[in-house]
Amino acid sequence: MGVRSLGNDPSSFKYKFGRSGTEAVTPAPPLVFSASGGTTTTFGFYKAHIFEYGTTDDFEVISGSKNIDVLVVGGGGGGANGGPGQGGGGGAGAVIYETGFPVTPGTYPITVGNGGASGRPGSRGDNSSFSTTHIAYGGGGGGGATAGLAGGSGGGSQNNNSVAALADPSQSTAPGNATIYGNNGGTSPNANGGGGGGGAGAVGGNAPGTNPGSGGVGGAGIRINIVPGTTGPAPAPSDGYVWGGGGAGDDGGGQPGINGGLGGGGGSEDPGGTGGAQAWTTGGTGTDSAAGAGGAGTGGGGGGASSSGETGGNGGPGIVIIRYLT
Repeated sequence: MGVRSLGNDPSSFKYKFGRSGTEAVTPAPPLVFSASGGTTTTFGFYKAHIFEYGTTDDFEVISGSKNIDVLVVGGGGGGANGGPGQGGGGGAGAVIYETGFPVTPGTYPITVGNGGASGRPGSRGDNSSFSTTHIAYGGGGGGGATAGLAGGSGGGSQNNNSVAALADPSQSTAPGNATIYGNNGGTSPNANGGGGGGGAGAVGGNAPGTNPGSGGVGGAGIRINIVPGTTGPAPAPSDGYVWGGGGAGDDGGGQPGINGGLGGGGGSEDPGGTGGAQAWTTGGTGTDSAAGAGGAGTGGGGGGASSSGETGGNGGPGIVIIRYLT
C-alpha cells in the first residue's frame, strides 16, 4: 500500500525525502579558527599572539579563516657615540598597523628586528615583518660627525648640522588598508647639542641655538591600542601603549640630560635624560658616561652622547602583534 492510500498529500513529505539531491544535503558547519605562534594572551573578546626579538616561530593558521589586526614595529636606530660635538638620537623603527587583514590556513613567517648599535653614526635598526605583506623599515642611526641617517624614522643630526634625516616609507611594505608611521629626525643648525631622533608619531626635536647647548628631545611615538595597558599613571590602561619613540639628542656643556620620546625612546647621556614611558618597555635613562637604550619591543631609538669615550644608546628591538576576535 502506497503512502497516498494514507490520505496524505505528497507535498507533505518533501522535507523528509527532498525533491532533489541538493535539498537533502545538510551544509557542513564552518571550521573553528585555530592558530599558533608567539606568546598568547586573551583579554575581553580578543586573543593576541605576541612575537618579540629572539622569536623563532611563525604565525600558523591551523584551521578556519579570520580577519586579524596586525602591528609590526621595526628595530630602533642606535644613538651616536660621543666625540667632537654632540651626537644625535636614533630614529624609531617604522610602525605599521592594519585592521581586518584576512588569513586562511597556512604559515605566515615572522621576523622581529633588533635595534641598531650605537656608533659614529649609530647603526640603522633591522626590519621587522609579518609574512611578505607587512615589512617595517628599521630606524635611522643618530648622527655623529654627520647628519642623522634615514630610516623608518630619521635619526637626529649631530650639532652644527642643519640636514634633517628623513623617514623613508618607501622602504616599508604594507597593503593598501595599512598605515605606515614614521617621521624625520631633528636638526642642530647652530647649537652645541644633537638633534632628537624621529618618532612614529612626531618629528625629532631640533636642538635650540644656545651655548652651553641643549639637545633635541626624541620624537613621540604613536599610540595604538592593540593590547591593553600602559606603564605610566596616565592615560587609562584601555588606551594601549605608545610604540616607536625617538632617542634624545645629547645636550653638552654639562646641562641636564634630554628625554627620549614617549614610546620607548632612550634618554641622552648625562643624568636626567629619562627614557620614553607609556611603552611596552620604558626607554633607558642616561648616565654620566652612556645614553639610554631604546625600550625592548618598542622600536625606540637610542639616545645620543657627547664627549669622546661616552657611548650612545642602542636602539630598541621591534615587535609583531596579531590580534583577532575569539
